[in-house]
Formats: sequence, structure tokens, C-alpha cells
Amino acid sequence: MRSICIIILVLQLRIAYTQPNDICKPWILDTEITIPEKPSVRFDFEASYNYDVFYVNAFFELDTSIRYIKGKIEQHIRTKKNTKHITFDINDDLLINKLTINGIENKNFERLSNRVIIELDSIVNINTTLQLNFDYEGTPPNHRSFSKTYHNNIPVIWTLSQPYSASNWWICKQALDDKIDSIDISIAVNKNVTAVANGLLIKHISSDSSEVYYYKHRYPIASYLVAIAATNYENYEFDVRTLNNDTIKIINYLYPEYIEQGKKSDTFSARMLIVFDSLFGRYPFYKEQYGHAQFGFSGGMEHQTISFMANLNFNLLAHELGHQWFGDAVTCGSWSDIWLNEGFGRYSEALASEYLPQYAPNNPATLRQIYLNSIVNNPPNSIYTSDTVDVRRIFSGIYSYNKAAFAIHEFRKWMGDSTFFAMLKSYLNNSNQKFRFSRTQDFAQKAEEFAGEDAKTLVNQWIFNNGIPNYSIYYQQDNNKLLLKIKQETISGETEFWYQNLFINISSNELDTTLSLKIKSNISELSIPINQNLTNLLIDPNPEYQNLALFSVINKDILKNKVKIYPNPTRDKFFIETSYDVTNNLSYSMYSIEGKMILSENNVSKNKVEIDISSFPQNIYLLEVFHKNNVATFKILKM
Repeated sequence: MRSICIIILVLQLRIAYTQPNDICKPWILDTEITIPEKPSVRFDFEASYNYDVFYVNAFFELDTSIRYIKGKIEQHIRTKKNTKHITFDINDDLLINKLTINGIENKNFERLSNRVIIELDSIVNINTTLQLNFDYEGTPPNHRSFSKTYHNNIPVIWTLSQPYSASNWWICKQALDDKIDSIDISIAVNKNVTAVANGLLIKHISSDSSEVYYYKHRYPIASYLVAIAATNYENYEFDVRTLNNDTIKIINYLYPEYIEQGKKSDTFSARMLIVFDSLFGRYPFYKEQYGHAQFGFSGGMEHQTISFMANLNFNLLAHELGHQWFGDAVTCGSWSDIWLNEGFGRYSEALASEYLPQYAPNNPATLRQIYLNSIVNNPPNSIYTSDTVDVRRIFSGIYSYNKAAFAIHEFRKWMGDSTFFAMLKSYLNNSNQKFRFSRTQDFAQKAEEFAGEDAKTLVNQWIFNNGIPNYSIYYQQDNNKLLLKIKQETISGETEFWYQNLFINISSNELDTTLSLKIKSNISELSIPINQNLTNLLIDPNPEYQNLALFSVINKDILKNKVKIYPNPTRDKFFIETSYDVTNNLSYSMYSIEGKMILSENNVSKNKVEIDISSFPQNIYLLEVFHKNNVATFKILKM
């Protein structure tokens, strides 16, 4: 018989107040969640705040044999206030040949620190629309933002702009506060080369010497998600029918030598889309398409509607597909909040393994153990990062990916599946977030809406603080009762305790029950009726229960039957005698009735130990005897 018993432990809440430091800012539970100030160097964006971009028409000319770009960028903007100057981001290595504003050439611009600062002929009023046309060219800086690599000795040109590199190859507003409402992209390439970009391919014109591809994308898009690639791709497509009754076209642009291998992924690629469409809500860009294009980077990049991929392996497919919801449709509003992108990308891998185990290379338990090992074996740090200058810290696989995925799992376990996935759908479809930007406090507010006040605590603990929980779980059977004592400490972090939902499976010959215990304090004690002899106790018995924590499970019954304490009561001394071969593994500690340790000894090598308490006042004392992972507790009466 298998059953689920829900036990909620509501214990006194204690809060750790600490001072900020240079690594991360702690968060105080009884205050509203706010965001730390930006670093002194404003790396999030340099373009001016005084306008919104509502349409872009971009034309790029590429020759795949050289790493060089020519472009014509048509920016349609709307002013947000009266202004005389407009600023765009463009790398200093790129040459602006010509600028026109509303069809009239403008030479009053200045190049400064990877920006172009444009002086208008006169002050324009708020809500004025302007069309700026840039003609530019150059060799982008030697960075993966605009790369030339090779496959099978064939050149590939591709872009990857995250986080700060969009302006290395095209003139844009590189911002996390303004999405382009709509974009058209045209790419001219040399003969027999296929070019790829965001959105739908609406036209392809082939001539004797060149190919021109025209794409349109009618969804808001962040500038860093705009992407192009070109090589001798072979492409194919297939349709996927989702549970929302949408037919989504998947188009794959693959290297000719990889295409047969790539097609092996079609079945699970399609099923992933069906699963995520069901769990997260309707595929955000269902009116257009989804697809993959191979490129020369070792991983993947979630370019909107067309992920760039090193290969079509299971986990990479799941990760980049998950980003279409978390990262593309809803984009982090600061690189400090990158966990909202990458944590969910990583968690999408685990979900795909959970829901499609027949295709997954790793089961969810193995994946989560890999993530846990990386967290435990590295210095503690928070998921949220206030350092948006160090790109390696922003995209830390340990904290922004693995630990963030575990934190998301903690939310899921606390809320339960139905509430958790309903919360995600509501978050993704909220008009303030969908096709916009989101910050951690936006996610926290939505979580609190579904999970109550506990959500604020969960966000404080799991997103903003260092360390992870470490549990010692003591159990013993006392006739028809199972006595549990759960002690939680923090490994290398400032959080005094962590809210966490533990799952403990207890079993006997005819009993198999999983307890759900919501932990809200450092020490939890409970008594569970059980009318059979306990045969086993397991923590996190199933992969979906796995916690971000370390556990020591200690059976108090085993040691108690092997240890004798005598005489008890006593006036001056007593003996600890054990039948174990202790070999330095025996330890003991003695406490006053108030819980103060008054004596202790470790690595005892004798099977019989004499303890003198003649000087102690008459009272009751507590003695704990440890051997390996077992402990026994005794009351000592001093007369």
C-alpha cells in the first residue's frame, strides 16, 4: 500500500540580519524586495533612454569567405520626452558611411565609446516618430559576437550577442528595457549559401552571383536575440500538433554532414515542444515557427524562433527550447536576474528527462545529482548576482544555471505541481511580463500570489543568499510511534535556516508511506503513529522529490541496543560500555537540561569509558553517544 501523508510543520520564524558585502546583498524578510543599484559602470546598455524602438528593417551583406559585414539599418523610434539628441550603440570598429533622419542626411553625429550620439536639427517633442537610416560596414571586433568558423572545411558566419555584444555587429539600442516591436531582416550572401535569421522566411531571390533571404518577425524581440547565420545549410521541416491545437512548424538548418544524425532527434524534439506547450502554456511564437541552425559555438543560444546549436542532443534541445518561454518571450530585465533565463533553461532539461524518460540520456535523479555535486564542491554564492560586469559570473554554470534550477524545484515542491505550473503560466502570460522584461521581484510577486507569504521567504532564501541546507535526521521507533528529529544547519552561508519541503518514505512489511514535511525552523520534532516495526526510512525517495541539501540519516535504535550506561542513577561516576569494535569511531557529548554542552570527547578507542561527574550538581543530564552515523540519547540522573 502506498500513500502520501501531508504534515505541515509551522514553527517559529527566525530571521538572520546581516550586513551587505561586496559579493552579494542579503535580503531581509520583512521588507519589500528591491533591487541593488546598478554597478558604477553601466554595462546593461549605453543607448539613450529617451526613445522606444518600435520597428527595425535590417539588411546585411555577407561574404562567408571573409569576416566582414555591410549593413543598412532602418530604425523607427518614438521619443519618450522632448529631446535634441539620440544615442545608439555601435562598436567603434564599424564605420558609419551615411545617416539620414526622415529621409534627410544628417552629419551631426559623434562617435564616442562604442556609441553614436546624434544631434537633431531641432528639439523634437515627446511622442514624435523618427526614421533613422544607417549605412555602415566593417570588421567586427574579434569576439564570438560575429564569428567565422568552419565545418568540414566550409566557412560559417554566425552571431551570438549575449550579453553585451549586439552592437559589435549591428547598430542597435542594446537595452534590457526596450524590445523592438517588429523586425524585418534581409541577408545577401554568396551563391549557394543559405542565410538564417529570426522569424519567417517570406522570400528567397537567387541570381547568378548571390542569394538574398527575407525574414519577417512580428513579435517583440530584445536586441541581443537578433541573430544571423550563413553557410551551405541543408534544411528540412516538419509540423508538430500541440495540445493547444496549434500546428507549429519546426525548421532545421543543419550542416550536410550532420543532417542524418540530426534527423534522429526529430521525434523527441517534437514531443518536447508538446510537453513544454502543455506545462508552460502556448508556445509564444506559435504564429510563426521554431527551428534550429547549427553554428560553431560549443553549446547553444536561444535566438528567438531559431536557436543556434552545436548539435541536436537531448539536453541542449530541451534547454534552448525552454528559453523560448523563459528568456525570449519573457526576458530578464537585468543581467543580475539571469537566473530567470538560465535557471529555467537548465530546469527545462530536467523536465524533459522527467516527462520523456525514454529519450533522455540521464534520468532526473542523475541530472540533479550532477547539479548538486557542482554546487557542493564549489565556494558558496547566491543565484542572484549584483556583479553585471563579470560575464563569467553572470553565466556561472554553478549558480545561474544549476543552483537556480534547484531553487525552481524547491518552489515546485513547496507549491505542488498543479499550483506551481499554474503559477508559471500566469507569470508568463501576465501583460506586464509577456513579450517584455521581468525582474526577480516580478517572479516573487507572482509566486506570492499563488503560494502566499511563504513565497517571499522562499525567494529571499533561495535566490539571494549563499549556502545550502545540511540536515541531520534522527529517528527511532518507540513502541507504536516513530520519533523524528530533523536538525537543519547551513553550509557556508548567512541564512540561518531554509524553508524546504522534505519527503521522507517510511516502510515496513505492509506499509509504504511518504511524508511531506514543510520545514520552517532549524529543529523540527514529531511523533508519527506506526503499528508495525519500521524496516526502512528514505529521504527524497523519488527523483521528483530531490532537494538541494545534504543529509545524514541516523537510526537511534541501532546504537541504543549496543550501548549500556551504568550505574544510572549515580552519585559520582558512570560508565559507557559498547559491544561495537569502536576503533576511534565512538564519541559522546553531555548536556545540561537547558541544552548547554558541559563535556565532550571524540575518537574514543575504548569499549568501556568511565565518566566522572562527582563535581556536578544534582540534576538530570542528557548524554548523546555517537558511532559513525548512529546516535543514542540517554538521561543521566545525578543524585
